[in-house]
Amino acid sequence: GRRKLVLFSDSRQDAAKLAVGVAKSHWLDAIRQALVGGMEDSTRAANAFELQVQGSILSPDDAALASIFAIGRQREANAILAARIPAMAAMPSAIGGLTMQQLADRTLAHARAGLSKATDLEEDAARRLLMTGMNPGGVDRSIMWTNLDDQRGEWQRLFDWAVVPPVYRSGLSGEENDHRTRIQTAAREAVAESLFSGGRRDLESLKLGCVTTDRLSYPPAAPVYQEAADSCIRMLGKRRRIDTHRATGDDNQLPKYARDYLEAVANANGITPADFVQDVTALLTRAGVFNRGILLFGGLFVADPTAAYFQCTRCSRVHLHRSGGICSGCLTPLGPSRVAGVDDAGQEIDYYRWLAVDAGPIFRLNCAEMTGQTDKVLARDRQRLFQNIPVGDEVALTDNIDLLSVTTTMEAGVDIGSLLAVMMANMPPMRFNYQQRVGRAGRRGAALSLALTLCRGRS
Repeated sequence: GRRKLVLFSDSRQDAAKLAVGVAKSHWLDAIRQALVGGMEDSTRAANAFELQVQGSILSPDDAALASIFAIGRQREANAILAARIPAMAAMPSAIGGLTMQQLADRTLAHARAGLSKATDLEEDAARRLLMTGMNPGGVDRSIMWTNLDDQRGEWQRLFDWAVVPPVYRSGLSGEENDHRTRIQTAAREAVAESLFSGGRRDLESLKLGCVTTDRLSYPPAAPVYQEAADSCIRMLGKRRRIDTHRATGDDNQLPKYARDYLEAVANANGITPADFVQDVTALLTRAGVFNRGILLFGGLFVADPTAAYFQCTRCSRVHLHRSGGICSGCLTPLGPSRVAGVDDAGQEIDYYRWLAVDAGPIFRLNCAEMTGQTDKVLARDRQRLFQNIPVGDEVALTDNIDLLSVTTTMEAGVDIGSLLAVMMANMPPMRFNYQQRVGRAGRRGAALSLALTLCRGRS
């Protein structure tokens, strides 16, 4: 692909900051997009796989989903296959304590209820990013290199790229295994970050899904208990009280802000507040999502969105369930339910929702800086990879560069092939510089070219 971008700035520091900043933002957006795609697939894919096993004729889309399920969820796929053979149905499955039949039943029940396990979504998101050549753990130095001190062992070398989807190589050294753990930890943290993002970017605010417990294995006494539990999960997650973010807790009760919310719900529903707080805490603990004051990522599930939603008239927070009749943001009573696509039809689509749902397939955006201080050999390699020319053990999927963040070095005399767009991170000092930079886009018979200039205060 020739989706290439050059980003101009006037100092080496800016060029370096922009290269990392753009790459990091793009990675977080890609994780959110992979999560939402994974939710749609995990529930539909299990059902498609079961139909395929039963011998049904599938549409091409569903057949593709069934094979994604067979590759990505091998333990569950094996159980669904085995459950059809009487002699194998009672055999133990790969998941402790469950027979093949039980695991198959549980997997399909979750799929029909629109529930995806957070750890499955995390693994699926990593797979999707790897298939586009992206590091699932992001772009920090500790994620990019096996040996940080002398920048040895690029992350790409941990994987076998001949396999689709790519997998970790067997026989990794101790140091490489540490690197693998760092990538997986960072990816899990980013998934939690996407589920509970600050502002109005969390999954529920975007009407993309609701973080919950395993509602089927741990059913609540009444719907209000589940609604309150889900809102408590959201409150804790948005405040980073979760084990992915190295939060530690020593208090086994819910924090005061969650207890205040639960008391408001209890009063609104005619339940004794102390009992309600105790029962919701017990439900969260029993379902394996809450311990010693913090959320446990490993026990979380994500529920597909329903058409109904509730929006607080005071703080505008969106809830995908009744929340016990009380807003989890400002404790104001919630009004009647609204219908997605009807009551919000006139509203402008949220940018982050558009990115997650409608922005087209996930794509890689490898960013590198190139300035006067860049080592000559490195600069040549970067120009070459910017033109999609990998050599030696470089892998086109992961090593080619899509964005060069540069200083004035690039205005003239450096051949970087045809460009669709250039961007200037500030207004160039002279008209001549502006013409030089804009002139880099749209050469060689390209029908379209784009130049975007951001005028910052210190231009």
